Amino acid sequence: IIDEGIDFTKNFVILRGESRDNTILFFPKHMNEIQGTRTTKNDTPFITFFEGEHRGIENLSLILRDEQKGTGYWQDHDCVKECALHWYYSGETMIEMRKEQNSWMRDIYIKNANHAIKIVGLGTTQISVINVVLDQFIDRKVGKDGDGHMGVKVGDGATHVLVHNLWITGTWAHDLAIMGTKNSVFSRIKGENVELDHHARNYAGSNLYTEVDTGIGGRGYGGASNNQDETYWGIKGIREATYLPSRSRSTLVGIHTSEPTSIGAYWHHETIDPDSLSPLNIWTAQMTYMNKYVPDDKTLTLPPPLPWVRRLLPTEDAYTRDRSNFTNYGYNPSMVISSRQYNAYLKYDLSGVDFDQSSKATLKIWVERVKKIFGVQLFEVADPSSWFESTLVAGTKPTTGDIIPFDCYPTCDAIYIDPADHTPGYVELDITAHVNKFLGGQDKIMSLLIIGGGALDRGTIMSFPSKESGNPPQLVIHEFYDTVPPPHQPMDLTATSGASHITVDWADNDDDDLASYNVYRHDDTTDVFKLEAMGLTSSEYTDYVVWEGVTYTYVVTAVDIAGTESIVSQSVSAALSTVVTIVLPPSEEPPT
Repeated sequence: IIDEGIDFTKNFVILRGESRDNTILFFPKHMNEIQGTRTTKNDTPFITFFEGEHRGIENLSLILRDEQKGTGYWQDHDCVKECALHWYYSGETMIEMRKEQNSWMRDIYIKNANHAIKIVGLGTTQISVINVVLDQFIDRKVGKDGDGHMGVKVGDGATHVLVHNLWITGTWAHDLAIMGTKNSVFSRIKGENVELDHHARNYAGSNLYTEVDTGIGGRGYGGASNNQDETYWGIKGIREATYLPSRSRSTLVGIHTSEPTSIGAYWHHETIDPDSLSPLNIWTAQMTYMNKYVPDDKTLTLPPPLPWVRRLLPTEDAYTRDRSNFTNYGYNPSMVISSRQYNAYLKYDLSGVDFDQSSKATLKIWVERVKKIFGVQLFEVADPSSWFESTLVAGTKPTTGDIIPFDCYPTCDAIYIDPADHTPGYVELDITAHVNKFLGGQDKIMSLLIIGGGALDRGTIMSFPSKESGNPPQLVIHEFYDTVPPPHQPMDLTATSGASHITVDWADNDDDDLASYNVYRHDDTTDVFKLEAMGLTSSEYTDYVVWEGVTYTYVVTAVDIAGTESIVSQSVSAALSTVVTIVLPPSEEPPT
């Protein structure tokens, strides 16, 4: 457990674990909590390399607590809510190399960072980032902002940087932020929806991008006018890309595009299917040809999951609207369903579940609100290959199979959501019997249709977030369902005010299966509690996002290892202290 920053102060030093998945450094607090500051852009990293050489970090998992991005820092007097979510870093920057030379990071897993890696600063050169996975816990994403802000930033004058074999899970505002670097190589990059984002001019960058799988793709290069004298070799994605303007003087060979080949005196745009390109990775080919070092061809993996539960996101999701026969809604942030014209489709891959029977399996969809009573029904889609999110339209809807019974069937024909008693949150649909057919069978791709229906349904429309947004549809599969009661509620809450913060404290919970605590808060403008902090591993929390003249009320819950949350504690309230006491030694005069 690391509860402070790590600064490298000596040269020729390596921080090395036994192996990536067996040596885990857990950071229970964010850097702004450690430093005791409230800033809009607290960007202090946990691990810092500054003005040194020949230093490395390798064979480690670096994990921040499981907390939804944006939790606890909505308020900002200079920024509206969405802006605060995008810009408030909350001390979640993991590694920074600044003015560093001949150093490296290798075989690293980073989880729940908002800025994961920064290679920056004039004088930074000859840096290698090899075999790195950037990951997030399943509930991290919020709205359209994604799981993190910057995955890997290279720039501010850094040169000769190698980023090779990088896997970025989830969606980021800037997966790769190229912000003023030259003579750098970005090789074997893959992600869900990667953008090669140029935030700043690369002053005749001469950078190489090769063997890049952008996933969904189509986000482009970001700040295309900033790309100069660069080479793109083997860039693929589901959506088509476009060539850079000829004035960028760049070479693009083997990108996924339908644009024709165009070759001029200062640019080279050659249209080749990236899967047919040889070599696919021109950097490794050149290094091999020159008899220079090439990293081992390593397949990146995620750490092993918990042995008794799997939480899966859809591999594909899309909805159709009958009045729009030729419109594809495959990448919308929301899914829309009704009993008449809207149909939502989900696809899950169960091949990674290593047990053949589940004691409980639930499909969870997030419902913010409904206007009238809405009945949710599920149907089987027998042929998962009959639809794809990138091409599905109402005119090509797949054949609908049998209804998927819930645990209450046949006494219920749907799961009803009543606006009179519904609060925003996940609605859980028990489909254990249906999931077990796939766990015990040969077919592992499960395809579902979700629509409105049932005797009590009022014919309205309901939406829920897609996998492209926060709170996506989840399939939770338990091998052995936890029948242990939820944790006891936290007791003995106190709130202590300071001049710029409020500290909430409570008694330690003595449940054997306790995992963490969640803190909820509201101010005096509302009585609705919002999640303030989650994943806490100690029985106190200091809130720095507080303002003078406002009273804040807090409650706390305990969470066990199965994710079951206790009932809320009793509430405590506090406001910032308006009295500041200065204690001086007797020999000093009081301030005037």
